[in-house]
Amino acid sequence: MILQQTDNFIKSCMKAWLLCQSCIHTETVSAKPRSVLISKCRVCSSSCFAVVGRLISNADDIQEYAFRCVLDCNECFEECEKYSNIEDIEYCGQVCLDCAYMLKKLVVVSNLN
Repeated sequence: MILQQTDNFIKSCMKAWLLCQSCIHTETVSAKPRSVLISKCRVCSSSCFAVVGRLISNADDIQEYAFRCVLDCNECFEECEKYSNIEDIEYCGQVCLDCAYMLKKLVVVSNLN
């Protein structure tokens, strides 16, 4: 995989990780935390971070991690969309959807090799 592609995958995952972590923090300290949103963001951020780790170490099993992350990011997006009236949560969902889209490319590229 070329370096520019890897950088783009890492940037996309780190952006999703950061936004999910922000949502987790905001929800955790709110008066009425949304537990399902916290859970979906937690799983998504963990998956994104794991993909970054695998990319950095040039691991052979990146396809498995990327596929799992696509699923987790899509689930996070679906949960965030329930709160589309809240700008920060909606943005988190959009970033996660973008990450899922990017990682689909990684899964395909990995399948070709």
